[in-house]
Amino acid sequence: STLASDFPILQIGHMLGFRIYLIVGCLLVGLLFSCRRVNEPIPSYKPLPKDVVQSFSPQKALDQALKTLKNLQENHQDSTTFPRSWNPHAAQMVLDPDYIWTSGFYGGCLWKAFSYTGDSTWLAPAQYYSEAMAEQRWNTTTHDLGFMIMNSLGEGWKCQDAYTDTLMGAALTLSNRFDEQLGTVQSYDMEEARWCPVIIDNLMNLELLFWASELSGNPRYAEMAVRHAALTRIHHQRADGSVYHVAVY
Repeated sequence: STLASDFPILQIGHMLGFRIYLIVGCLLVGLLFSCRRVNEPIPSYKPLPKDVVQSFSPQKALDQALKTLKNLQENHQDSTTFPRSWNPHAAQMVLDPDYIWTSGFYGGCLWKAFSYTGDSTWLAPAQYYSEAMAEQRWNTTTHDLGFMIMNSLGEGWKCQDAYTDTLMGAALTLSNRFDEQLGTVQSYDMEEARWCPVIIDNLMNLELLFWASELSGNPRYAEMAVRHAALTRIHHQRADGSVYHVAVY
C-alpha cells in the first residue's frame, strides 16, 4: 500500500465535557503527532503548571459549554446549515451543509445537553437538527456516516429509543462502501476506481456498524468493522506506535 501523512485539521467547536467530542479531539491530536517523519524523535512537552491543573473545574467547563450552546441555539434557527466552529478573525460562525462530516455534531451537542440537564427545552432543537440529517442516511459518497448519523440521530436513539430505522438505513449505506476483497471501508472516491484510499479517522465510523449488529442481531456489520480495524492496524501503524493518516490500496 502507498502511505501519506498530509491531512486537514478541522476545528469542531468548543463544546467541553461531552465524551464523543473529547474522543474526536484526542484522535485529531494523535493524528497531528503522526505527521512527523518516521525517524524523527518524539518532541518533549512541559506539563501544565500544577496550579492550572488544580484550578480546573469540570463543572465550570460544563456550565460554560451549556451557556455557549444555549446562546448558539437561540441565535441559529436554520436547519439547512450546521454550526461547526467560530472564526475569530471574521467574527462569525462557520456553518456547514448537511453532507459535511461535522454536520452531526451540533445536534449531538443538543442531545447531550438534554441528557445532562434533563431540561426539556433542549429537546425540540435536538430533534430539529438531528432529523434534518435523516436524508444523509442514503449518502453513498462518504464513509463519514458514522460521524454524521451517530452523533445526531444516534444520540437521539440513546435518549429516546427513536430513529432506529433511519440508523439501520445509514448502516446499510455505509456497508456498501466495504471492499470485500481488501477487507476495508473505502474513505474517498477516486477517479481511478482501482485505488482505495483509507484514512485513520475512518475507525470512528465503525461505531455505526457495531451498533447495527448489536441491535439487529446480524453479525455481518460487526464483521466488516473488525476486518477494517485489523487491516488498519497492519498498514496504518508505524513501528513507534504513531500512525499514517492515509493508506491507499
